[in-house]
Amino acid sequence: MAVFEVVSGGDRRSLILRFERKSKQQAISELVDFHLLSCARIDKLELELAKYEPDIAAWRDVVAERRRQVESKGFDAGHDDMATQGQIARAASCYALHASGIGTDWPDGIRNGSALFWPWDREWWKPKSARENLVRAAALILAEIERLDRAAAPAQGGRDE
Repeated sequence: MAVFEVVSGGDRRSLILRFERKSKQQAISELVDFHLLSCARIDKLELELAKYEPDIAAWRDVVAERRRQVESKGFDAGHDDMATQGQIARAASCYALHASGIGTDWPDGIRNGSALFWPWDREWWKPKSARENLVRAAALILAEIERLDRAAAPAQGGRDE
């Protein structure tokens, strides 16, 4: 938005009338004051936004992981909609448990620890660091929420309400 729109309410003529009664120095001084006030407001807003930056970064990681699951692994809506027995939620909980420090071992091929309720074959169990596991868990929770919403949509007559 141009300065004249803010200072004059958007009317170029009223801006000219406002400043033609002032000396050039007074007009420049007033515009500089307005600029400094605007900069101070922008700085304040940027500081407020910075408070949330870590949260935003974490959410971006979750969304990127969900995108990876869909694009690289093919776990799209159609695939997820076949998991009607809570498998996605259970997988998310397994990754979250592993992130909390509950280990995993597979003595004699038997699931144990954080993978006790892993819903799929062992080859799909790929825990990493605590943070990466939590990002995966959050992406899986997002996938399960989306699946539940899709399943409920026909019964509710769609989501456009």
